[in-house]
Amino acid sequence: MSGFDKPMTTGEFNEALQKLGVSVYASAGVLGISLRQAQRYSSGEESVPWRTTNHLRVLLFNVDGLKKQRKRLLKQIRPLQSGTSRFYNGGKDATAAVLNENRRQLAECEHLLTNHPAGIKPGLD
Repeated sequence: MSGFDKPMTTGEFNEALQKLGVSVYASAGVLGISLRQAQRYSSGEESVPWRTTNHLRVLLFNVDGLKKQRKRLLKQIRPLQSGTSRFYNGGKDATAAVLNENRRQLAECEHLLTNHPAGIKPGLD
């Protein structure tokens, strides 16, 4: 069974909400369920159905990818900013262009991690 086939426990549900920076109250809007239903899942009163489980796991996968991309971009930007690394394309110094593109991508990642279209705010850590 892959991770997307296993049911989500109450603890995993609450942990997923925490990782996504969403309260139980806000999770209702994010997951397209009622507040009372989110409370039932959070308290263990009802088991988390596979649709909600998969929705949360896809959001977690997306956030994890954004955080990894942010980390990779920061690692690439540091030496370019400090001048310890240069980037050449066709014999021409393209460091400034590469640095600008990396900064643009970093800003996009950080925007999604602090203001995701799904209504989550997982943060930059």
